[in-house]
Amino acid sequence: MGADLYITNEIQPLHDKLQPLFEDALEKRGAIEDTDSNEYKLASERVSGLYNELYPDTCYFRDSYNPSSVMWALGLSWWTDVIPMLDDEGNLSSEKAKELVSMIEDRTINLREDQETIGEEYFSERKEALLKFLQQSVSRGEPVECSL
Repeated sequence: MGADLYITNEIQPLHDKLQPLFEDALEKRGAIEDTDSNEYKLASERVSGLYNELYPDTCYFRDSYNPSSVMWALGLSWWTDVIPMLDDEGNLSSEKAKELVSMIEDRTINLREDQETIGEEYFSERKEALLKFLQQSVSRGEPVECSL
């Protein structure tokens, strides 16, 4: 479980183009019986590559609901802080994305005990990735579809 954020106008054309290729790659990998074979390894790499193309960081961001959550490390909550900002369709307008950017920029990372082993560097990188993603919405004037 986690928060999945999409810039729909960017990700939808990718999915329309790549989803059939991804499903085909999954089917081909599934037909390989020897999971230790080089053929299976290559097929798995193809599946992974296509998956990554389906969800580029320019139009997709995921934050898991577990100790790796950057929002938790920032003392924020997808449910408490972000859900009230969403419209009736579950979208975050670019104006609200700008507000969220300000909220995140003003926060410092404060690791909970269960986050300490993950490390501050990880959370700093995730904070920057989230900010970069949200700033895409702001600069393009595109809403963010939120599955929270």
